[in-house]
Amino acid sequence: MGEWELLSRLLDKVQSHSTVIGKVWLTVLFVFRIMVLHTAAEKVWGDEQSDFVCNTKQPGCENVCYDLAFPISHVRFWVLQIIAIATPKLLYLGHVLHVIHTEKKLKEMMIKQAELDDPASLFLRRAFKVPRYTKASGKISIRGRLLRSYVLHLLAKIVLEALFIVGQYFLYGFTLPAQYVCSRFPCPHTVDCFLSRPTEKSVIIWFMLVAAFVSLALSIAELLYLCVKAVKECMTRRQNYTVTPVTPPSSKRRDFKRQREINPNYAKSDSELQGPRLGVNGISIGICDGAKTVLSGSSIGEIHI
Repeated sequence: MGEWELLSRLLDKVQSHSTVIGKVWLTVLFVFRIMVLHTAAEKVWGDEQSDFVCNTKQPGCENVCYDLAFPISHVRFWVLQIIAIATPKLLYLGHVLHVIHTEKKLKEMMIKQAELDDPASLFLRRAFKVPRYTKASGKISIRGRLLRSYVLHLLAKIVLEALFIVGQYFLYGFTLPAQYVCSRFPCPHTVDCFLSRPTEKSVIIWFMLVAAFVSLALSIAELLYLCVKAVKECMTRRQNYTVTPVTPPSSKRRDFKRQREINPNYAKSDSELQGPRLGVNGISIGICDGAKTVLSGSSIGEIHI
């Protein structure tokens, strides 16, 4: 399994920067796909071309019939599938490493500037942004740009996984028949070709197909989990955020208008509708029901016009 060691090491680094469902996805990828592909599928398909026998001696007929039955080998198709769905994960790892490197340099610059006491260093310390993604433990907080990058890589995985499942169905279906009928040139007539161990190969095909569906379901579940988590955090922030109203409620304004219609000399405090605005030389100016109220520095009451 030496050819998979580099991919395994890279994906192992991603595991520490993924969600719980993402770690389960990596386990399914390693155990149920890469290991089965290496230990069982490669050995079962090792004799697929040598034991592909047709009932003719015409040179070249057996080769073209094999190409018709298998446009691409199942093993090579699954290798391409694993590499394709692992590529978005590796791109996300590259983004994470870039963020870690950037914030590490930022911390080093903040430490250096903290050692200086001149005004310029104080200005630079205030200009620096505090690291947002790296925690004190060294782990990554998936939010902001990293959250968007994580969601994009999940969408890419879902699309690629679905495309490979559909492609496998259109290439050779989900089972292997024991007999293929071929009539391509240079075959002199319609010939019958026979495949070795079709039942065993069909079992492995279904196993890899189930693993692909499980991987697809885990990616969709992880995407939904991140969406629900983001919505909950947004609702929590809205509940914690309180706004002090500038204008009085509409019921209080209606009560004031009603009292003014009944009693024109009704002098309700203007501060209940709008706080007084201080003008020049102690003059306070307020607006109440379309009329101006002027309070001079020497007068005590309000004069409504």
